Amino acid sequence: RFAAWALVDDARPERALELLCSLDAGRAGELVRRWRTELEASGLASGSVGGYVTALASLVGAARRAGLVGWRLEGVQPRYEPRCDRRGPRRGDVERLFALLDERAAQGDPFATRDAALLRLCYVAALRRSDVAGLRLEDFDAAGTSGPTVRPRRKGAKERRAVRVAGRVAEAIAAWLRVRGDEPGPLFVRIKGRGPLPAPLNGETIRRLLRQWAKRAGIAAPCRPLCFGSSGRSPPPA
Repeated sequence: RFAAWALVDDARPERALELLCSLDAGRAGELVRRWRTELEASGLASGSVGGYVTALASLVGAARRAGLVGWRLEGVQPRYEPRCDRRGPRRGDVERLFALLDERAAQGDPFATRDAALLRLCYVAALRRSDVAGLRLEDFDAAGTSGPTVRPRRKGAKERRAVRVAGRVAEAIAAWLRVRGDEPGPLFVRIKGRGPLPAPLNGETIRRLLRQWAKRAGIAAPCRPLCFGSSGRSPPPA
């Protein structure tokens, strides 16, 4: 890609390396910075541009170790600007989703009973899907001194820390426990037929079931655990 940009007549990668090695550090750095600017102007994310520039700097580093040049490419990396699509459903969409789940749960649907609890943990308590999937029965305390809590193991943390949950979330978890039973093990487990199994859910399963319930509720906005739990909008009433 760099060769196609820097050379007109002979855009072979080895010719581009020869070009860089024929320059001094200042002129080579200026050439690569100009290429970086054009990559950014093309609409590429800064992470992608950084990957291209890093590859080129690594190639020059290999040439330096081989004794072809005596300098390094420095000061050519772009400023990293993370792109993360956090668009998600609006509050009305989420309320419609929970209304559907609660209606199905009231009709005795064990899937809706389970999913109403775990999705409320994602949305109201802002837990990651891995946090929810990793909860065990003993991590839920309905009668904590400061109110109901769960104790997830957060990403990158070694210890579980209590997270206070709203009363409606605790009620949804208690309703699920009446279906699940009080056997030790994962808090949220798979269901076969109309009965729970000891097999735990995983993060991918939570992502898929959220998408399925959103489709049933007629929500057109993206519904992924990331945007669902951190959309920046106020959560529905507890």
